[in-house]
Amino acid sequence: MSLLAGFQPVSTPLAHTLILGSMPGKASLQAKRYYAHERNAFWRIMGDLLDAGPAHPYSERLAKLGAAGI
Repeated sequence: MSLLAGFQPVSTPLAHTLILGSMPGKASLQAKRYYAHERNAFWRIMGDLLDAGPAHPYSERLAKLGAAGI
């Protein structure tokens, strides 16, 4: 049996909103990115709210969330 490990938290000192999830799924672990499964709605919702959707590179999406205090 192999142990799975999650990711380090992503945060900014100016954050006012914290999003908590459970252990990343297989697709996220393989991609080494939060909410990576194509059926996960997280990035589509963030795209609607903050223009941080899946069309943007992952690092840019994280930066947009950080700039929004998330």
